[in-house]
Amino acid sequence: MRLFSRNHKTELSKGDGAIILPLQLSPATESVEHGGKNMCAEASDGCAPACLKYAGLNVMPTHVAARVRKTLLYLNEQEEFHRLANKELEALKRKAAREDMIPATRPNTLSDVPQLGIRIATDHPDLQVYDYTKRLKWWRKHSEERPDNYAVVLSRSETNEDLWNELMSTGDWAGAVVFDTKDPAEFPTHYMGFPVENGDASDSRWKTPRGTVVGLTLKGTNKAKQEARDSGFAVPC
Repeated sequence: MRLFSRNHKTELSKGDGAIILPLQLSPATESVEHGGKNMCAEASDGCAPACLKYAGLNVMPTHVAARVRKTLLYLNEQEEFHRLANKELEALKRKAAREDMIPATRPNTLSDVPQLGIRIATDHPDLQVYDYTKRLKWWRKHSEERPDNYAVVLSRSETNEDLWNELMSTGDWAGAVVFDTKDPAEFPTHYMGFPVENGDASDSRWKTPRGTVVGLTLKGTNKAKQEARDSGFAVPC
């Protein structure tokens, strides 16, 4: 079983001199009916319909089945999961060295499990690891567990904005906000006092300075976009 794959957005980071291997486990409750668990404990009503699992090839049954298989392996046989992950990540590092590139991975491309990112970053201190997360309460309690090579971006939602602002105000975190536009040129220069950068240009989040907001365009079906607007998940520009 191959765990890691590539997608369009991570390919954009080649322009930053990086080779990124993202890991796509099942988001939210996708694996539950197969014996899995909720992999996005803080998913909001607004982010669920706008999830990247509805984008591009992610909707195909073969992709869904592959995510579920990998998720069940992680949940039920973690050491075997990490043995396979280590093998693929060591190959990534060798390839990056040959091409004089930065090796990087995004363990929670669709899921939101902090312990997964921490384990991979700890096992591979010479690898750049990064994730977006809505597990703000967890990270507030466990911030000291974040390895130096793990860039964690706090995702704002309609249910966590107060805590998001509190953590962002410490200057220890970068954040992410989904704006109601398809054109990054329409992003505001600042959100809640924090400077905004275009997060759709690449996925090299370890380059995002702490105290900066990663602006993301609203994606998904028309129905999902409307639900994101109605819930307050997507922020007007």
